[in-house]
Amino acid sequence: MQKTLQQCNLIIDNKRLKHLVQKKPSSPTLKAQLKLGVHKPGIPIRPVINNINAPSYKIAKRLIDILN
Repeated sequence: MQKTLQQCNLIIDNKRLKHLVQKKPSSPTLKAQLKLGVHKPGIPIRPVINNINAPSYKIAKRLIDILN
């Protein structure tokens, strides 16, 4: 991922590059939340993905700022 970012220096400059790379990346975690409601049959599950420690989280956050 770092090599790809170094090749895309038109979008992200090299000064900010070291801040966009995760120091200790880990895979996203999946949790399940129950949808509580009287009108729903059974108890459906809502998947929630925590990807703050994912390798591409900071890069995606920065690209959203650039595109907006």
